[in-house]
Amino acid sequence: MRRLSFGVAGVLLMGTMLSSASAWAVTCPDRVLSQRPAEFGPWPGAQILRIVEKPGGYGTCDAVAEIVVNGAVKASYVETAQNPIPGTAAYQFRILHLAPGPYAQLSAYGWSTGADAGSSSYQIYGYQGGGMRRLFNASEEDGKLSIRTQGNTLTIGGFRSTKCMACGYSASASWQWNPAFGGWLLEKDNPRAVDFATYLNAPTVIASDNAESAHAEAVVQYQTLTQQLGQRYEALMHQANPAQQRDLKTQEVHWIEKKRQECGPSTPALQPRHGNALECLIGQTRERLQVLSFGLSGL
Repeated sequence: MRRLSFGVAGVLLMGTMLSSASAWAVTCPDRVLSQRPAEFGPWPGAQILRIVEKPGGYGTCDAVAEIVVNGAVKASYVETAQNPIPGTAAYQFRILHLAPGPYAQLSAYGWSTGADAGSSSYQIYGYQGGGMRRLFNASEEDGKLSIRTQGNTLTIGGFRSTKCMACGYSASASWQWNPAFGGWLLEKDNPRAVDFATYLNAPTVIASDNAESAHAEAVVQYQTLTQQLGQRYEALMHQANPAQQRDLKTQEVHWIEKKRQECGPSTPALQPRHGNALECLIGQTRERLQVLSFGLSGL
């Protein structure tokens, strides 16, 4: 795994996951990798953000971020730090102070060589709605991502090489943290920024001086995707035989549970100043719509 060098003031190294093949053997130790003081949630007392390595399911090692207050774990988030093939993935956790105020956010970059040409993902987490929530997600199915932060701006670069025919090109996109919106807003700094953000399943709401306008745009995106997903689901249920219908319903329940775990309840997310939660709903719905686009053969 290529280690990312943030090298920017305000970016504090939280912990570096081991990356050698021998480090990610199926036997996984239960140990603390790093910890430092933090301020995430509304709990009185000294807080610690702790990064631990724990055995996970299917022979994986999990990288777990835990918020600890007075010896008790108040919130946590898990990332699988290995593919089923030992030594093919690792995660780095960092805490980013991207804007003044209480916006401390934990970020993780994962790289896997398990695919034909490798795949990578970059995510940002924060305390929200009673637990650690994923606030930002971007992934590349066929290569590595470069990550750069400067002030309250996040820039991701990569190579758009999959999901369409003859459209491979190097691309980048930048996002700004907007406290009034409560989330990340995309800077449309080049003609392909929106396309690249969509390709990465990253936030696509365009930066605006008017947070209300950005929120309204995000709500329209979510409503449109939700309508498309409902139509696709009903069409598949109409085509499916009884066994396939049961499988489809079971998958739908699991997806709804995962969406709630990742994003929190839908109702608060639709309110102003909750841009992160709303973008999380958009991303989860977009992912589910893509899965159902494979039809009944994808069950």
